[in-house]
Formats: sequence, C-alpha cells, structure tokens
Amino acid sequence: MRDLSVLILAFLLVMMPSLAAAVRVNSIYKAEIPVASQSAQDKAAAIPEGLGQVLIKVSGNQQILENSPSLQASLTHADSTVQTFSYTALKDVSKSTPYLLTLQYDAAAVNKMLNDAGSPIWGQNRPLILAWIVYETPRIPADFVDGSNPSEVQILMKKNARARGLAVILPLMDVTELTQVSVDDVLKKKVNNLQQAALRYASNALLIGHITQKNAEFISDWTLVVDNDQQNWTITGNNLAEVIVGATNNVADALATRYAVSVANDVQSQITLKIKAVKQQADLMHLMKYLQHLTSVADVQLTSVVADEITVDVSLRSSKKAFIQATGLGKNLISLPSTSDQDDVLFYKWAP
Repeated sequence: MRDLSVLILAFLLVMMPSLAAAVRVNSIYKAEIPVASQSAQDKAAAIPEGLGQVLIKVSGNQQILENSPSLQASLTHADSTVQTFSYTALKDVSKSTPYLLTLQYDAAAVNKMLNDAGSPIWGQNRPLILAWIVYETPRIPADFVDGSNPSEVQILMKKNARARGLAVILPLMDVTELTQVSVDDVLKKKVNNLQQAALRYASNALLIGHITQKNAEFISDWTLVVDNDQQNWTITGNNLAEVIVGATNNVADALATRYAVSVANDVQSQITLKIKAVKQQADLMHLMKYLQHLTSVADVQLTSVVADEITVDVSLRSSKKAFIQATGLGKNLISLPSTSDQDDVLFYKWAP
C-alpha cells in the first residue's frame, strides 16, 4: 500500500494549480537546450534553436517555422530576444551535453514576430488536461499510469507536455478513484465515468490513452475530450518516446486550433463588461489582473462600481468571439444572460 503522506502530498501538488481551472503556463517563453559547455560559442549556437522551440509553443503550431520564411529568417537575430539565461549541470556527466541551458525570451518580441508573420498566438492561460492513461506490456498487465509513482510514461509525458506548453496532470489513483474508475473505463472509452471521476481536479479537458507494447512495437490510441467534442488518434512507434511525443503534439495542435487567437498590434474592437459579485478589493485586483493577462486584451479601464457590480471597458486586439472563448476556458468569469440590447455589452459573475 502506498505511503499515505506521499499520496496527500501528491494530491496537494496536483490540486494547487487546478483551483482556477485554466492554468497560467509561464514557461511558454522559455526554452531548455542541452549543451556541451558553458562557452559563448555553444550558447550562441543554442539560442536560435531555443527561439524555434518558443515560437512553436506560443503559436501552438509545430510546423510554424516550416510554413513561415519570415520566422525562419528571424532566427538569425534570435540573440536580441533573449532576456536571461542560466545553466544546470545534468546528473549524467557521461553525456556529450552535460549542461542544460535555460533561455528566457522576451514575450513582447516573440508575440510581435508571430503577429508580423500572421500567426495566431496561444496565450499563457491554457486548459488543464487530466490524462487517464493505461499502459501494458507482455510482462506487465494493463494498469493506470498515476501521478504519485514515477514511471517512464509519467516522465516522458511531463517532458513532452512542457516542450509544447501543455498543462497535463495524471490522476492519483488513490482509494477514492479506484472505487470510481477501472482500466476497462479507459479501454472502452467510457467518457462519462472518467469525467465524473475527474471532477475533483477541475480540469478543462480529458486525454484518454491506451499504450500497448507488442514485440518491438508500441501501439497506442488516444481520445481528447473538450466539452462535447472528441478527437481520436492511433499512434505507433518503436519506443515509448515516439508514441508520447506523437500524442502530446496532436493534443497541442488540436487545442491551439481551438484557443489560439489572431491578434493585431493595434486595438480592433471595444467591449463593456458588467460583472457582479466583486465584493472585496482583493476580488477587484484579481479580476483586473485576470483580464489584463488575456492574449486578446490590449487595455482594461474600470468605469464604475455600484454595490458589488463593476463596469469595465475592454480594448481588444482581436474579436469579441475570441475574448468570449478565452474567458470560457476558466471558471472565474461565469457568463450571465444579457439584459441589454447592445451587442458590445457582456454580463458576467465573478467566482474567485
């Protein structure tokens, strides 16, 4: 039986980022490149590669560089977009690249590159994905990959989710969940059962995966569930890494198609929000910060406060539809029925 303290700690670590449902992924403007040394030459060679990683994460499009000659050209002056860098010594010193170079790129510069290339931008607020994965081999019977026990699948999933800017968590499979779900629910894709068990995580999407090793081949099938929509893939490979890279790339591409926003450098439209249940100063500060962090928002101005209802004017670099879709991702702004004949007035309730 697993140590209770480990389960409690794992549960807390999993639950902390899910309080706001959508997760703010700050690492999308950051790249990690293995290097042979801390020399200026090795760093200079790694900087364009790192910018390429960041452009893929921020656009959500793994073919972004192949499809855009202007972005390819931008890699030649990638050094001008680097804000900070640091090195970490890797544990396996026998490798030819014993250091990990972490590069932080300027968000405004990266966004401008993508804007100028006509590419949508997938902002830092991203859906929280709960991954129900069953793994089996000729020697290991089908079982869940959980979030409390390190495994090769777990490590690869975490690594590749980070590379694509995905917020992925694995279930704990504690006593509670073992009474709610079974391996059969994953194998037969019983979405309703898995969604019910996922309520404790307040996730925005489910990834259902079944990986099977047969001789030297790995066969996997995946289903991504977002609201009432489902997408399915079958991915094969010669090793675990290939199927998990394939799965995370497909998930990132699918979600970017849904959530990435085409934004302009200038204001494109303006809307007014009337938001109820803003009861304390802390609520107001949290709300304003939340709105300012949305990719499509250029500016937010507070115009009135009446009891617990506030009115704000919001300038957008994109369409009203894109704004509504972005706010629908989180749980903080709950849409209310309109009580106005004006199309540019939206009504919400604040739920901190």
